[in-house]
Amino acid sequence: MMKRFLSLFFVISFICACEDSPTYDKDCPTDVVCTEIFVSLLLEPLEDGKPVVLTSYNILNTRNNERYDFTNSSQGLPEGQYVAISDAQLNDIDKKGTLLRLRGKKTDGQDYELEFEVGHDCCHVIPISGPFVD
Repeated sequence: MMKRFLSLFFVISFICACEDSPTYDKDCPTDVVCTEIFVSLLLEPLEDGKPVVLTSYNILNTRNNERYDFTNSSQGLPEGQYVAISDAQLNDIDKKGTLLRLRGKKTDGQDYELEFEVGHDCCHVIPISGPFVD
């Protein structure tokens, strides 16, 4: 009985461990080999050469109207730098580019908006245009 249980456990574990390709993009090969590195892209918006400081923000994916809230993920970053997107959203992004919109509140209460574009290389999100941190 115990051998059957263990065999069943290993079979189920093996099946669950198998994943599809890292993205559903038809432009990506199904046998692509990716690193285990988890990539997050950072934005550093500037006004008059100074960092824009936001008290809160979210990112709107203009392709599917999904909103991402990275406010907590941006804690600990230098002032004026914000997480824009990460590999966790890779399947929401077109390889050739997706327009995203940052919307936030500045410390003085004014609304702030910035558009930028990201894509992916079948493994990780990549910046296309916008004030990204190098």
